[in-house]
This record gives sequence, C-alpha cells and structure tokens, in this order.
Amino acid sequence: MATSVTETERKYEAPSDASLPDLTAITGVATGPEEFDLKATYFDTDDYRLARAGVTLRRRVGGDDEGWHLKLPADDADSRQEVRAPLGRAVKQPPKDLSSLVRAHTRGSGLGPIAEIHTNRRRWQLTNGNGELLAEVVDDVVTAQTMGSSTTTTSWREIEVELGSGGDRKLLDTVEQHLSTAGIHPSASKSKLSQVIGVKRDAIPSTGKKSTAGEVLLAYLHEQRAALQNQDPRVRRNEHDAVHQMRVATRRMRSALQAFGKIVDREATRTLTDELKWLATVLGTSRDLEVLRMRFEDALHSLPPEPVSYT
Repeated sequence: MATSVTETERKYEAPSDASLPDLTAITGVATGPEEFDLKATYFDTDDYRLARAGVTLRRRVGGDDEGWHLKLPADDADSRQEVRAPLGRAVKQPPKDLSSLVRAHTRGSGLGPIAEIHTNRRRWQLTNGNGELLAEVVDDVVTAQTMGSSTTTTSWREIEVELGSGGDRKLLDTVEQHLSTAGIHPSASKSKLSQVIGVKRDAIPSTGKKSTAGEVLLAYLHEQRAALQNQDPRVRRNEHDAVHQMRVATRRMRSALQAFGKIVDREATRTLTDELKWLATVLGTSRDLEVLRMRFEDALHSLPPEPVSYT
C-alpha cells in the first residue's frame, strides 16, 4: 500500500574538494556520518512528460526508505509530496498504485526506464537537546547514466539539506549560510534526474505591463492547466479539498476560453470546453457528496457528548 509524506529540502552544488562546515555549530548536536549505497532507476515517457511537469518516479534500492518513490510538485518551491510504495517484484514497470497517479501527465503514453543513478551517500542528522530531528544533511557523490538508443555518463557531487519534524525554514536559511561560507552554493538543478537528462520543468509564461492580451490569457491558461494536473493525483488519492480545487481550475479554464473568444478561436477550442464541462460535472457530483459529509460531521460535533433524554 502506498504512503505519502511531504519533504522539504534544498540542493547545493559542491566542488569535489570542498569541505562541509562544522555542523555542530548549527544546532549543537550533529550525529554521523552514516554511509549508504543507493541505486535508483528513473521512469518516464519517451518525451519526458513527467520531468517537464516537475514529477519524478523511481525505484531505489538501498537506504532506510528503499522502494518506489513518486515525487509530485507542492505549493512551496522547496517542498514536494512523495508517495512511496514497497519494492515488490516489479522491476521493469512501476506499480499501478503509482502509475495511475501520473495519468494526467502521461495521457496514455507508456512509462519506461530513462536513467540509472548510483549515489554514495554520507548522512548527518541535526537534532536539538531533546533528540528531536531538525534536519538531515547528506553529502552525495553521484554517477548517472541515461538509458536508450544512446547513453551518456556523468558524475558530480552535491549536498542536500532536508527538514526533519522539528525543523523550520529559518534552520534551512541558517544551514545555507554555513554552506555558503564553505563555497557550497544552491544548485541550478532541482533534482538529480534533471541534471543528468538536461530537462527542466516547463515554466508558466511570465507577463508584464507590456504583455499583450493574448500573452496574459496564455499564461493564465498555463497556470490553470498546471493546477488541474497537480490536483489530479490528489483527487485519485481522495485527499482533503482536492476535488474542490480541481473543479475550480476546470471552471476557470473553461470560463477563460469562453470569455475571450476574440482572442482564442471558440470553434478551435469547442471540444476542449465541452470536455472541461463534462469534467466539472463529474467533479461536481463528488464535491456535493463531500459537502454533505462535512455537514453531517458538523451536525454530529454539535451534539452533546452524553445522550440526552427528552422524556
């Protein structure tokens, strides 16, 4: 069965000869290093639809969290939602529990291995005086190889800092300052995979005071499409408020296409608006049930804790 966690981390480029700063100076307690040997195979479509959406899907062996990992974008730039499944017997194809969550991106295209990444990792854990985990700092030496008709191999070193249950963003900033003094600076790549395949997440077009109406509308449609795709796996996992948020994105996109018919040809987008209408109707049925359930829960909570006799 798949489980989900939210990870908040930052990545840094580290020269091969750079030394980590004194980590005990940050929180007072730093245990480690522990050493791990990690081997991961990454999966995507032939045209990297997951990577272009900021999504990664891998099978990793080694470490204390080995298994299948699906990483999905979150609202915060430093955070991602990670859905995990056991290794199981599947090697060449991801488990259905995870592949079903990326259907909004794959749109019927098959998933296959695109890269193998081998990581030699050293990990330090930063804790407070009570032993609560504040952050983990890992020093990774990475060797990566693309897969397919032609392959390339590359190696690099990077540092990752991930918040623990007791950490906050101020701690991330503090660690970053210490790393900077050691010549270790934020990475231009958001993930190991993006560094080896050279594919970045598709950006929403930027707009400004001189942008045309068409450019503004196109940026808005890009934004709503991204919102719809990001909510799709949350809806499939029945997460709180996901149906509502996906329905909002659907209605906004449809309304924009209809309202700006002089900019976007209505005939050319009629099939799309019909599909969006259908989707909003399907989501509306689920949303009505959610609202009804919340009203029942509110009514139950308003009842007295002990049975009351009215006789």
